[in-house]
Amino acid sequence: MQQLKTKAFAIAFFICSLAFAGANPAEKDKPESIGEAVAEMLSYPNLDLSSDQFVTVAFKVNAKNQIEVLSVETDDYFLKRFITFRLNHEKVNEDLVKTKSHFKVLIKFSELD
Repeated sequence: MQQLKTKAFAIAFFICSLAFAGANPAEKDKPESIGEAVAEMLSYPNLDLSSDQFVTVAFKVNAKNQIEVLSVETDDYFLKRFITFRLNHEKVNEDLVKTKSHFKVLIKFSELD
């Protein structure tokens, strides 16, 4: 009797797995600018910010379409490490970097209420 319940559960689990495997997850919109791509890479920081902070990030995109962080202008050590970790050596779509390879972006990090 126990084997029958186990087999029934396994079959039900398999059928449910097949049903969800065929479903296509919602496709994300592709970023239209390098700023949007960077913002997407820096989303959901696990940081405890005491106030809103503005950070200037300078980076270049190499021949392999990877970001190389050149500088992060902030006094917050953990925020600087977070940005460098998230951006350095991340690939970007080559369509976003057709005109130039060096960029400087201003990013606002807001504290959560």
